[in-house]
Amino acid sequence: MTQILNKLKAFLLLLMVSVCTSCIKEDVVTVEGAYVEWDAAVHNANAGGRTYPIITRLPLGGQQVNNQDPLITSASGTITLRVNLVAAHRSTDTEFSFSAVTGEDLPAGHVAAVEGVHYTTTGRVTIPANSSFGEAEITLLNDENGSGATFLLLELQGAGDVQIMQNKKRIGLSIAQMNAE
Repeated sequence: MTQILNKLKAFLLLLMVSVCTSCIKEDVVTVEGAYVEWDAAVHNANAGGRTYPIITRLPLGGQQVNNQDPLITSASGTITLRVNLVAAHRSTDTEFSFSAVTGEDLPAGHVAAVEGVHYTTTGRVTIPANSSFGEAEITLLNDENGSGATFLLLELQGAGDVQIMQNKKRIGLSIAQMNAE
């Protein structure tokens, strides 16, 4: 009887190992064309009830924002936000634009950022040839009127054969007011 139980245990163990370590079919995802996306939108979760993340700290390229990253404030000066090219490297520069989106619901306690008052930007990004990344530059201005926390929603715009990754095209910036002392 013990031999039968030992053989049954061995058979069940072999069966479990076979089932639990079987091969899994790997689905290969192929992207057709060239797309761009905000890097911070890839690495950070969307804000509640929104289709984009709201960033309060300066994101470093290729990682999630964390509590050690510097706060985004009106005194931050020029900040850069990384943009990813989702495609094979290209032999020429890839150029496209981004713009501020207005008319969206603002997060509580924020006013809409106004270009020339709260920030300036060229609205252009260049991903150099043979690269996967470019940087959007936004210069934050220290508002002398002290309008409080501002909110800037940025959206990528396509150009030529570059398409926008629709679920990663927007990023919100919550900009804290820093009063001059």
